[in-house]
Amino acid sequence: MKQVSLLLLIIYSSGFCFAQSPTHLSTDLLEHTDRVFLDGYPSGIALTELGSTVERYQTVAIRNSKPCLGWIVNSNQPNTLQTAYHILVASSPTILDKDEADLWDSGRTDSDQSVAVSYDGKPLQPSTVYYWKVKT
Repeated sequence: MKQVSLLLLIIYSSGFCFAQSPTHLSTDLLEHTDRVFLDGYPSGIALTELGSTVERYQTVAIRNSKPCLGWIVNSNQPNTLQTAYHILVASSPTILDKDEADLWDSGRTDSDQSVAVSYDGKPLQPSTVYYWKVKT
């Protein structure tokens, strides 16, 4: 019996180690909302630096106070399906780096949904940069 338990633990651990983070994060079905463009070309300017620039820049404007979030689940294994997600939304990347959220923590949500997941946190303010991540 101990051998079976140990084998299951190893299989579970190895599957967990090979899990990949979701990619192609989108907000209101728009990808690359974190990028700044100059005259239509990608730039090295961060969204938080826009107030100090004089160049003509373009950004994605999310005008929805309750945006929909989405992502693609990646895996090297065939037939991999998402069974749950956990979304964190924060006002700074430092907060997210600690796996914390000051605006919305969805908690573990048992769902295969990865498109158009509605934001359900504190009210978002216009002209403000927010940060989010998802674990599946």
